[in-house]
This record gives sequence, C-alpha cells and structure tokens, in this order.
Amino acid sequence: MIVLDSCYIVSLIVATENAHKKAVELSKRLDNEKLIITNTILIETLDILTKRLKQDTNSMIEIYNTIKNNFKIIHENKPITNKSMKIVIKYNNKIGLADAITIGRIKDIPNI
Repeated sequence: MIVLDSCYIVSLIVATENAHKKAVELSKRLDNEKLIITNTILIETLDILTKRLKQDTNSMIEIYNTIKNNFKIIHENKPITNKSMKIVIKYNNKIGLADAITIGRIKDIPNI
C-alpha cells in the first residue's frame, strides 16, 4: 500500500512537468502496489491542474476518471465529491473542485 501526493500525480499526468520522467519511472515500480490517495489529494490535484496548468473541462473529466479507476480514494464523503465534479463540469472548469464542494454544500444549507 502506497499513499500518494498531488505532486506525484500532477508530474505523472503532465509531460511538461520537471519531475515527469521520474514520476513515469516510479509508476513502473509501483505497478503491483495498491495506490491510495485521500479525497483532499484528489481535490488538490484537480485544482492544480485547473488553475495552474489550465486543463480544459474534457481533460479534467478524463483525468478525474483515470484517477478514480487507478487509485483507491479515501473519501470524506463520496456523494459530495461526485456532486461537486458535476458542478465543476457545469461551470466549464472555471472553478476548482474545492470551490465546487463549497458551492454544493452551501446549496444544501437551509435558510439561516
């Protein structure tokens, strides 16, 4: 079992990252390992790719699905994460996952 960080995932996905070659080499060594990330790392990874690297919405959907299919994600709340990704898509990737979670949660709060 290996717990991963967003820096590794971003470097693995983005060929122009300085650590891309190292990440690819490491991924080969981790081939038979159970790879784990937390929901927080998922959020951080997608936010980095959205804001800093300016990935388009279709790329973000593909990256999100790739992460879901290749890593065991420890979710604080899986339905909220999935609902929030729909908000990211709705706003055409102009907001990050962390902001989408906040938007989604605000909509769930009854009038104060």
